[in-house]
Amino acid sequence: MDDIDNSYLYLRDERIPLARIRKVVIRSNTNKPMLITGAIVGALAIGYLANQSLRTNQTRSPIAHGLTVTFAAAGGAAVGLLLGSAASRINRKVIRPVNQGSPETSLVRQLEPFTLRYQEDILNRLPKIIQ
Repeated sequence: MDDIDNSYLYLRDERIPLARIRKVVIRSNTNKPMLITGAIVGALAIGYLANQSLRTNQTRSPIAHGLTVTFAAAGGAAVGLLLGSAASRINRKVIRPVNQGSPETSLVRQLEPFTLRYQEDILNRLPKIIQ
């Protein structure tokens, strides 16, 4: 919350008035594992299906068989990469000011759970003792 007060959002050396902010997009930094997993799963699945299909409809040479499976796996990797990219976009959060009368207060309240101080306060809360 050190970077946010009632009127400005501080980004390094610049100050942006909160009234000028129309929306804030919060994204996860861990999108790469989803992309890589999608590509691997897609390549394995489509490569396996191509190999099973080529067992019933055999090609004329082993080279053609290998090339077909390789290109099918590459296509599966591309499809898996696209699906992983689409799945990683689901994890983003868009925040817009709700109250048009005072957008600054609305943004501060909505951005507060994402601040380090707020998260430390949540983790450091002591349990209440019932007497």
